[in-house]
Amino acid sequence: TDNCEEPKEEIADASFEAEEELMNLQNDEVTEDLSTQRIERLKESYDKLREMSSIKSNSEINQLENVPAYKRKNIDIDDAKPSESSDVSRFTLSEDEDKSSKLS
Repeated sequence: TDNCEEPKEEIADASFEAEEELMNLQNDEVTEDLSTQRIERLKESYDKLREMSSIKSNSEINQLENVPAYKRKNIDIDDAKPSESSDVSRFTLSEDEDKSSKLS
């Protein structure tokens, strides 16, 4: 009976090893994906830094400083003026005849 159990154990071991190898391959793929993403981010950062360091003259710097950052980054900001918005409170703080504060 020991001879019968040996092949079963070998099959179980081989199955376990195959499963473990498959998991390692999947982990390697995930690691590779993460590495690829990291490399892409690093390339983007490098390109941005390279672009920024290409500004050499004072006139180029002055031109950049005259354009607001939100425009350089293509961010839209609403044109609503603060004076057009109405921020009136529903409460009023007043003083009684007793000189105590009253909220109404």
